[in-house]
Amino acid sequence: YDTLTNLPNRLLFTKLLKKSIANTIRNKKKIALLVLDISRFRDINDNYGPEIGDELLKKIALCLTQSIREGDSASRLGGNEFAVILENVEDEYHLPKIINKILKKIEEPIILSNTTTVNIVSSAGVVVLPKDTQDVNLAIQYANSALHQAKQDGHGVYKFYTDEFLRQSRQKIAYENALRLALKNNELELYYQPQVHMQTGKIISAEALLRWKRQDGTMVPPSVFIPIADKTGLINTIGEWVLFEACRQGKLWLEKGYNLTIAVNVSANQVKYQNLPLLISEALNKYDYDPHKLEIEITESALMQREENAAQMLYSLRAKGIRLAIDDFGTGYSSLSYLKRFPIDVLKIDKSFIDDI
Repeated sequence: YDTLTNLPNRLLFTKLLKKSIANTIRNKKKIALLVLDISRFRDINDNYGPEIGDELLKKIALCLTQSIREGDSASRLGGNEFAVILENVEDEYHLPKIINKILKKIEEPIILSNTTTVNIVSSAGVVVLPKDTQDVNLAIQYANSALHQAKQDGHGVYKFYTDEFLRQSRQKIAYENALRLALKNNELELYYQPQVHMQTGKIISAEALLRWKRQDGTMVPPSVFIPIADKTGLINTIGEWVLFEACRQGKLWLEKGYNLTIAVNVSANQVKYQNLPLLISEALNKYDYDPHKLEIEITESALMQREENAAQMLYSLRAKGIRLAIDDFGTGYSSLSYLKRFPIDVLKIDKSFIDDI
């Protein structure tokens, strides 16, 4: 048993689940496995200390045992992850009602010994057995796959496992490995989207757009690989390559007499973790590229994550003569007055505002 909550631990839970699956197959019935993740537990642990965190876990364990039916069992798998085995599921259509009751119980305000009241939510992945699998390890894997999908969709959400979840998860891992190789194999390319002056018809600038062309000639959509690059941190390495490559191409065009400004997107990760002014200076110096011909695009949400640091960084870039643009403007939580803080040259209004014009 888990020494903190007195619930069955991971080892005992595995034995209980194995026994339940065997009984279910023998009796030709169904059970459901829920794997639950407690959102924002780390914030409470960091702000109030591990003792309060332990107290909260005990109270959550109590909530679980109070919300499940007689014959069902709750376990603590470790950390802020719990599991529930729902026995004798006669009809899957009744499961949402049972699951919602459990999640609602966890969401009730919890008063801790330091008089703090906390409101937490839980996400859950659900597997129906033996329909989805008869194997204990696969059941846990599938439940975790569904849980991952639930957490992506927001807090307080539960998802039933489908084969599609596992396929997507494995595809992401495959793409991540392939993306690392793509950097080594020079599979990434920049396409340049021109900006045209309406009255003269002349191309006045171009935006560098990242594309991935695999060695077999297939193109991987940015909507697929950019989120993976963001999540894995590869976006910093990729963003650095994009910046240097755009400056190299911009210099070639200037030498050929094309007086163009090149716009380059930087990610929220780069704003957070890289010294952008230094990195941009290195790219400009390497190719002797005119800073007045470089435009840096940053999304509104990226600026809002670190307002103070972002303002300092933007003024540093502006002092070098670099143009600055806010991309996806209007999709965050900023007001127009927020713009007064930043030395912005260009607002790129999100397409959702102009699609129907």
